[in-house]
Amino acid sequence: DEQMIRQALFNTLALCAAAGMFIILYYNYLLISVYFTPITWAVICSVPLRRIQAQVLSEIEKVESCTWTAWILFRTFFDIPWAIVTYPWTFALTVLAPPAGKAVPRGGGHESG
Repeated sequence: DEQMIRQALFNTLALCAAAGMFIILYYNYLLISVYFTPITWAVICSVPLRRIQAQVLSEIEKVESCTWTAWILFRTFFDIPWAIVTYPWTFALTVLAPPAGKAVPRGGGHESG
């Protein structure tokens, strides 16, 4: 009888802990849900701009002059729109290209004989 009461107490404590964790996670979701859209856009914008960032940082590390660093940063502002326009096409060409060595069927995917 005492064993059953102890087991019931442990079950109650476990359920209360699970309910408490659920409530904490839910309220954290409510706090963070406002930031999902900005984070999504930050990821979408940062992926195509990563190449430009790496290139700019490598060029800045080569120069010692503040004037050249300012010129590199100024020039980068004109590269950003170009990267945004060309990234989807370069992604489509590299990822969606057929594997090397495979013939692409013509005429709607069926071979005519």
